[in-house]
Amino acid sequence: MDSVAADAGYTRGAIYHLFANKEDLTLAVIAQIRETVEEAFAKATVEHDTDPVTALTSLARGYALYWRRHPAFARAVASLNVEFASQDHPVQRALAEAKTDLVDWIARLVTSGRRRRQIPAGPPVRVLARGIAGALEGVLFWVNADAPHDVDVAERVVLGLLGLGRT
Repeated sequence: MDSVAADAGYTRGAIYHLFANKEDLTLAVIAQIRETVEEAFAKATVEHDTDPVTALTSLARGYALYWRRHPAFARAVASLNVEFASQDHPVQRALAEAKTDLVDWIARLVTSGRRRRQIPAGPPVRVLARGIAGALEGVLFWVNADAPHDVDVAERVVLGLLGLGRT
C-alpha cells in the first residue's frame, strides 16, 4: 500500500481519505492501469494499423516499458489476480473485463494479420490471443525492469507465439 501511495504522490493516510474502503481503492488502481494501457494500445493500433505484426510487437514493447516504469502496479496486478481468482467479486470482475478487452484487441490484430498473410495459420485466434496476453504478463513478471532485456524478451515472446522469426 505504501508503494502505491508513494507512486500516486500521497501518504498512506491521505490515500485512505480519498476512498471509502480498500475495494474502492483497488478498483481505482485497476481503472488507472487499464486506462493507461488502453491508451498505449490505441496509439500502437493507430500508428501501425496497416501492419498488425508491428502493432503487436509495439504492444509488447509498450507493455514492458509500462511495467518497468510502474513496478508497484505490476506486483499489485499479479497479487490481485491470485487473490481474487475464481471469485465473484467486483475486483475479479474488473480484472476479467480488462483481460477480455486485451484479448479482444490482440485477436483483432491476429485476425487482420492472418487475412493479410503476415501471420501464419496456427491455433484458433482467441486461443493465440489469450496465450500472448498470458505470456506477456508472465514474462514481464519475471524479467520486469531488467532493461533493456525486458523489451527484447517481450517482443520475442510475441513473435514466437505468432510463428514468426525476429524481424
